[in-house]
Amino acid sequence: MRRKYTDSLIQWKKNPHRHPLLLQGLRQTGKTWLALDFAEKNYKNTLYLNLETDKPVTDYLSVPRPPQDALLFLETYAGKPLMPSVSLLILDNIQCVPELSTLLAAISLDHPQYHILAIHRGLASPELYSKNDFDIISLYPLDFEEFL
Repeated sequence: MRRKYTDSLIQWKKNPHRHPLLLQGLRQTGKTWLALDFAEKNYKNTLYLNLETDKPVTDYLSVPRPPQDALLFLETYAGKPLMPSVSLLILDNIQCVPELSTLLAAISLDHPQYHILAIHRGLASPELYSKNDFDIISLYPLDFEEFL
């Protein structure tokens, strides 16, 4: 299956001035599926962490950390290398850690070579996730053309 949003994800990957991507949408719209499918087809490594179920990650990221320390922790916890441009870090259910927006913005500034996709259930707060710090895609359920 191919979603129309896949083209937007490919454009995001190719953009040399990319920010962390915030994929937002209501429950059961295919956010996680789209992110994992995109990662499988476009990256050598995928580090997927679900902040709703990975309690140690949630606890660690709930406290302010330097970007490099956070990246090292995530890489170690996932047990996979996070390599610039060939790895995608997917953080699912980021609404569980509201403080994460500051860290992701800092990683984008200090380490723009890392590709980060964050998934937010529902619509993210514009105060936390500014369009200046994040590329944002709002995902909706399949439309008729995608369904066919």
